[in-house]
This record gives sequence, C-alpha cells and structure tokens, in this order.
Amino acid sequence: MHANLLRLMFMVLVIANVCAAEDGPLADRANVAKQFEGVWSGSWGGGESNGTVFQPVLAEMLIRGDKIELSGFRAADRLWGLVKIDPATKTIKVTSARTGASPSKVIEYKYEATPKSLTLTDSDNVSILLQKRQLDLNPLADVRLELVAADGINDEGHLQITEYSALKFGRTDATFYEPMIRAFKTSEASIFLCEENGLKKITIDEARKQHQPASPVAIAYRSDLDSASKESREFQTRLGSPQPDSDAALKMLGRTLRVGTLVFVFPARLAIPEP
Repeated sequence: MHANLLRLMFMVLVIANVCAAEDGPLADRANVAKQFEGVWSGSWGGGESNGTVFQPVLAEMLIRGDKIELSGFRAADRLWGLVKIDPATKTIKVTSARTGASPSKVIEYKYEATPKSLTLTDSDNVSILLQKRQLDLNPLADVRLELVAADGINDEGHLQITEYSALKFGRTDATFYEPMIRAFKTSEASIFLCEENGLKKITIDEARKQHQPASPVAIAYRSDLDSASKESREFQTRLGSPQPDSDAALKMLGRTLRVGTLVFVFPARLAIPEP
C-alpha cells in the first residue's frame, strides 16, 4: 500500500510539471501582450546624405488585445490587422486585414522591450525605437458641473431651475439674492441618477419620480464635436476635454455626488439663456 501511494504521488508530480510547462509559455505570452498594449510613438530615418538633410519619419503604433494599427512604419504605413507576440523568439508578427481585393500580408519584427520603450527591427535590419505614451482608458476625468436648485420637471418635460444673482443695497451689510427662473428642454438631454455603485442612465419619467421639490440637481453641457475645434494628425485626433456623459466623467461624478442626485447633460448651446 505504501508503494502504491508513492507511485500515485509521483504521477501527480509528473502531471503537475507537464501542466506547468504547458501553461508557462502561455502565461508569459499573456503578460508580454498586456505589457505591449497601448499607444507607442517614435521615429526612424533622418540625417544627411551628400549634403541633403532628411527629416525623420514619425511612426506610431496602437495595440489593444490582438488588434494592431501602424502608421509611418517602413512598408507598413497605415496598416491595421492582427498581432501575435512570441516572447520565446522575441518576435512580433503583424497580419494585415484584407481591404477589398487587396490580400492580407504578414510583417515580422524582432523586438527588445522595457516597460516604457520598445525597439522593433524589421527584415531589412532597420530598427526603430518607440516610447510608450502615458494614456488612460478610464480615468477619473475632470468635469465642469453646475449645482442648481430645481423646482421640478413639468408635464412638457422641461426642467425648471432657479439661478440667483447676489445684490447689495445702500449701506447695509446684508446680501440679497434675486432669483431667475429658467426652463430647459430635456428632449436632447441625457439624465443620470447617482446610486451607490455609480451613475445610472434613466428616463425623464423616472427622473420626475425621483426629484423632490426645491432639491439641487447637477447640470453639465456636452460639446458638439462637429463644431468644436479639433487638433488632428494622421493617426490621432485630440478632441479636447472629456464629454460629461463619457464613462470617465461619469466615474468621477459617481464618486463625488451624493446618492440620489440627478444629473442632466444638455447640448452646449443650451448653456446660454434664451432672450
């Protein structure tokens, strides 16, 4: 019986070692792939030849999951497709997506990596040094917010709020506040309710049931991306401040506002009162 127990323990150890050997490369590949995820930028070329000065070429790369986009690379300008990273051979294999009648092609790079830099060497032995850009997919984004007293939501779906102007009269030290009633059409608004676990999007009817008379609400304005000034390059477009109803902004609001607060996000044009 003792011998059988020893044989059983030996078989368990052998199986465990085999599984570890099989899982090891997979785990390494997953860790490397996660390290490579993000946006990288660098340049190649440039210098002087026979009195002619050549400007370096800007190159950028985006990796997210098994998807990749390249811009400005030698023989791979504006290419997108699938990426496979092999830490055993230290290679990156890019398979381009087929577009129309164009067949897919495969490009392979050797790589040397650190947490924030990546050197890729192509089949012609030309290397490019890339730096990882400091970017975040879901931060606690900044939000411009107004907190106002709301009288309610009428039958036409208009949010009625009260804004105040501060006034002083004569020689008194007292400050008086003059109310101004405004009404916002909610047909183009996004409405959220602050709950324990974050903000939940709700309908105008649900908002009407949640609101208590003379309770404060939060108001933010969504910019129009079509009319807003945008800084565009071939590979990226800078859109400006985060939209108040984006996931990143809602994450900030969910951690800041009191549970039960209603948040109304209106188009930017409604920020200016109508005459």
